[in-house]
Amino acid sequence: MLARWAGIPKRVGYDLPAVRPFLTKPAPYSPGGHEVQQNMDLVSAFLGQHLGEPGPLEFHPQPESFRSAEALLREAKDNQDVLCIHPGAGAPVKLWRPEAFAQVADELAHKYRLRVVITGSPEERPLADTIARHMSSPPLVLAGQTSLDELAVVLSRSRLVIGVDSGPLHLAVSQGTPTIHLFGPTDPRLFGPWGDSRKHVVVATTMDCAPCNRLDYSPRELADHPCVRSISTSAVLEVAETLLATDSHRSQGHGIMAHENEPGSNHVT
Repeated sequence: MLARWAGIPKRVGYDLPAVRPFLTKPAPYSPGGHEVQQNMDLVSAFLGQHLGEPGPLEFHPQPESFRSAEALLREAKDNQDVLCIHPGAGAPVKLWRPEAFAQVADELAHKYRLRVVITGSPEERPLADTIARHMSSPPLVLAGQTSLDELAVVLSRSRLVIGVDSGPLHLAVSQGTPTIHLFGPTDPRLFGPWGDSRKHVVVATTMDCAPCNRLDYSPRELADHPCVRSISTSAVLEVAETLLATDSHRSQGHGIMAHENEPGSNHVT
């Protein structure tokens, strides 16, 4: 509606009832398709030519960001590999328990001699600090201290990134770093990582109501929607240890396969 009111002459969008009246060129929407593919199809409709199958995600940080990001990491690395925790997301219902992040980070840091770095936006600094307080070994908290390009460099310098369903986790995928994505209300078949499913793994709740695709729960409703919070630390640790023990992941693509792990959680890979 806003695009039409703005007088934009060419308006291409999905051929859905709520959108169709405002478009100059409706594009087909295939329910159940991954959003990467959906958006590639939308751009193809805009250009009037098929762009082919999507390749791997790519993001190339500006050259100057490497120096500044390395300076931020200098304290953390100290000849140790980095485990990056990115705990924040755009909706509170997507968040995992801070103490669970802390437990996973402590166990992996101790077993694999990793230095933990916690990233996030300025608004997510309190969440990062809460996780840090629960940890036995102090992490380097970079929440609110990185630009997008610097964050990409930090993610690229990490041995593993663990977080919830969020944009920065997709950014980590684009840097080729192994990732673990915790999913609850959103469907990983639509919004999961676009990359090698052996290297970018989803750990999702098995609650019957998931995925509900609702992100607008108010704070007072969150206790009744514990889908992400129900994921166990053991489920995440199992995947993390597999990824850390794997030397190479060369194939590209994406896929999903579910199997039971323990009550309240499962792996979707």
